[in-house]
Amino acid sequence: MHRPVSMIPLLLLLIAGIATAADDLPPALDSFLHDDKSRKQLETIADTGEPSARFELAFRYLSDQSDATSVEDAINLMNLAAAAGYVPAQELLGTLYQTGWYVQADFQQALDWFEEAMFDDSAYASYRLGIMYERGEGVAADPVIAAEYYELAANLGFRYGNAALGYLYLKGLGVTQNFDLAFDLIEPEAEYGYDRAQVNLAFMYAKGYGVEKNPATSFHWYMQAARQGNSSGQYSVGYAYEHGSGTEQSYQEALHWYQLAAESGLVDAFNAIGQIYRHGRGVEIDLEEAEIWYRGGVDLDGRFAMSNLASLLMMRQTEMDDREAVTLLTDSVRLGHVPAARKLGIMYANGRGTEQDVLIAMQLWRIASDNGDIPSMTYVADHYYHGDGVERDYKQARIYYERAAKGSSYAQRQLGMIYAYGAGTDIDHDVATAYFEKAAASDEAVAQYYLGMAYLHGLGVERDRNAAFNWFVTSAENDFRDAQRQVGLLYYHGEMVATDYRKAAMWLERAAIQGSPGAYLDLGSMYSKGLGFEPDQEKAAEYYERAAELGDGLAQFMTAGMYLRGEGVQQSDDIAIDWFKRASENGYGDAQVTLGIMYFTGQAGLPRDLDKSFQYLEQAAMSGNENARYMFGLHFAVGEAVPKDMELSYAWVSIAPDSSIRDDHLQDMREAIGPDGVQRAEETARRLLADLTPN
Repeated sequence: MHRPVSMIPLLLLLIAGIATAADDLPPALDSFLHDDKSRKQLETIADTGEPSARFELAFRYLSDQSDATSVEDAINLMNLAAAAGYVPAQELLGTLYQTGWYVQADFQQALDWFEEAMFDDSAYASYRLGIMYERGEGVAADPVIAAEYYELAANLGFRYGNAALGYLYLKGLGVTQNFDLAFDLIEPEAEYGYDRAQVNLAFMYAKGYGVEKNPATSFHWYMQAARQGNSSGQYSVGYAYEHGSGTEQSYQEALHWYQLAAESGLVDAFNAIGQIYRHGRGVEIDLEEAEIWYRGGVDLDGRFAMSNLASLLMMRQTEMDDREAVTLLTDSVRLGHVPAARKLGIMYANGRGTEQDVLIAMQLWRIASDNGDIPSMTYVADHYYHGDGVERDYKQARIYYERAAKGSSYAQRQLGMIYAYGAGTDIDHDVATAYFEKAAASDEAVAQYYLGMAYLHGLGVERDRNAAFNWFVTSAENDFRDAQRQVGLLYYHGEMVATDYRKAAMWLERAAIQGSPGAYLDLGSMYSKGLGFEPDQEKAAEYYERAAELGDGLAQFMTAGMYLRGEGVQQSDDIAIDWFKRASENGYGDAQVTLGIMYFTGQAGLPRDLDKSFQYLEQAAMSGNENARYMFGLHFAVGEAVPKDMELSYAWVSIAPDSSIRDDHLQDMREAIGPDGVQRAEETARRLLADLTPN
């Protein structure tokens, strides 16, 4: 479909440079603009075959919107004038075919007419050919040839060729990048009033390319271009107002200029307006309005709008929205948007909107990583570090953390952990502490905590308890819960500082609010003992149970004990047994021992069950719990759950903690098994201790 263009843009196109010299219009256009010949007169002259009259009449047909004459007749007249060698007609026809104005875009036709005009050294045609070679329109993109055409256009008097050539020097396209030369070529054209040159000059001032960086001067040139209707200039003015770059921050002005750019069809402006409404910058947060603008950008194939609309849809957490988000992110990735690859990887890793596939997620994150996306580097590293969906590989984790460490305090902290604990490498506290220091300087709270540990224990630095305490406090103030608990315990025990139960409770409360089971447990102990508070067993039980619900084995064991004894809670054997079992399943050995004893004796409403007793005691004993050894050994003496074996019973009882009851049983068993049996049992006991002692 042909795209109609009003008279005004076509006039602007002509005035902008369809001419054989820089400052003069061709005679035919001068006649059109300043001669009031009637169309009837023009038709009479055109009938004689006069090319300029045919061109002027064709132009009248195209620009007079009230006329019903067909576009086809106008193009035919233009073709006749061009075929007769009339250069302005050749230039205009080439432009129409290149841009698709009034005619179906046809790059080959455009090339043919521009090359025809070049026989008469058309500066404008040279300029347009430069554009086609720069963009790869109808020809293979070749910035070297583009630069040659731009330079020729400038030498022939078309000054916008200088600006276009300057842009190539600015970007290093087809020529050796040279900011100074770029500035020398672009600046005069910006002063002359060429809006595209003004945009590029503004960019150079913004970045400090070829000139001292100056945000205010950058803003000035963007504004000059914006006032001429340049959409890139309008967008950049909006951006400057939004971020207060070179001008006073004003979200209202930012929105105004973004809207102007959007009216001109600049896709990134749609995304920018969406962001303003999404984040409530100068307006009320309006997610529906944000979505409308994002979708406008998506309709124009805007990769940023696709990515941000996907993020908005992901917030809703519905299956339908997740599926659309995956589609949008996939399209954005195809258009080269790196953050979209990161987000799409997250969707695959979590199985949202698509089948879960960590390998695809890793592939997407690697692509983003290779394009400099630091969060993606950390995602890849994390998955290798934890073996999440991929085989654990500390070496690969370290490689990706090192890449990310240039711009990520989190990655610096993780490298500190790797070297501190020797994950896939030798332990090196000097290197670990150096990474912790880098991350801590960027207010990375976890790194500050571990730096405190380094000073406390003299790892990679000289031991310094004051420095350790200060780093613990800094980390705690940055809301790292482990540091908050650490500071609380230091005040509780009076280590490094004077004992202060009030301060201890304050820091432990902050850690508990963040879900620290240990902090809840500590607070429960303080209420139970009346340290910093009046003794309050009900409050103690409340805190113990909160810690227990967070999965802390000791807290589950203590909560069970409180329900068993009815301390601070309504006594309940059933609830107590439930908490003992949860603590046992959590691997807490003393809970396993307690259940083993209860099943052995039939306590707390449990039936006597020696098989279950043996199972619980075996779990605890084999995990190294010393308290299990005595009762576990008795099972071999009783011989009900397992075959009777007095020597093995003696071996287990002998390595149990000292007690008078234990000693009495050992004496009875010595008499039962005799000296030889005792010798064999003691040898077995030595082997058991060796097996149960951690390396």
